[in-house]
Amino acid sequence: MRSYRIGTVVGDHYAGEWCREQFRKVGINYETSEPSKSKIYVDWLPLLNSGKVELLDIPRLALQACGLERRTSRVGKDTIDHAPGGHDDVVNAVAGVLRLVTDIAQPVVVSDLAMQRIRAMRRR
Repeated sequence: MRSYRIGTVVGDHYAGEWCREQFRKVGINYETSEPSKSKIYVDWLPLLNSGKVELLDIPRLALQACGLERRTSRVGKDTIDHAPGGHDDVVNAVAGVLRLVTDIAQPVVVSDLAMQRIRAMRRR
């Protein structure tokens, strides 16, 4: 993260204080996301369905996005999450970033260098 000059990350309440402490040990500030994971997914879906955003062709991202499920609790509250035993770490990160940048008037451009680094990480 330091090579990208990132000093703060935003994450959910997963594992309580453990995540925050691990980032703190290496000098990174960990902020807790204000909206819940479900709210992030609810806000992300219209962006995706309208074609305002286009996802990178990453199989793990597509698999996790397709694996999201909407459930209604006994009190009538809807939640969106992965299926039991499933994962949503990649799609959660992507949806969170898209939620943050959608208020920006200019399109978000991913540089060729960033794409090369993404491809290199995928090969590992």
